[in-house]
Amino acid sequence: MLETRVQRVVAVALLLTALAGLTVQFGALDPNPRLGHYPTGDHIAADYERYVDEQVRVSGTVASVDPLVLAVAYEARVGGEYRTGTAEFRVYGVSERVTPGQLLSVYGTAEPDRTISATDVVVVPARNQLYMYAVSFIAGLWVLARIVRGWTVAWDEFALRRRSQPLPVADVVRQHFRTGEPTDA
Repeated sequence: MLETRVQRVVAVALLLTALAGLTVQFGALDPNPRLGHYPTGDHIAADYERYVDEQVRVSGTVASVDPLVLAVAYEARVGGEYRTGTAEFRVYGVSERVTPGQLLSVYGTAEPDRTISATDVVVVPARNQLYMYAVSFIAGLWVLARIVRGWTVAWDEFALRRRSQPLPVADVVRQHFRTGEPTDA
């Protein structure tokens, strides 16, 4: 299919360009609750009155409990001006027990006076983020080890080649540091 190095480089460049273009295109979409793209903290912090009586999705840190106030960091462009900051929203209709400093995702309806009527709430314990990063790091190392053991890079062809026999990771690293080039098995 892609036989030469030039064809592979062009294909990778085209795919990366398409990925970048689609990322920008998705980021430029306006909220559309009918399609599951609800206004977020960035949208409602910048222009709250526009989203009153609409479904919203806001995530932030619990600033106080009685009344429940959610502090939401935002970044938004308002009238051609870029703004960042923290907006606070009162939230009611939350039956879960929360404490100040907890992360909270609220799905509900924006009401006047920067108040959100919650229909669904997800409380995120702080330890979940540490767990997520640790598990992701370990999984990344495992995938890297699998790639290094079973594949080698043919730099002259700009291609990956399967090794005939998977190598122990220690042997691959040792060989690479001895010669400066990957081993072929």
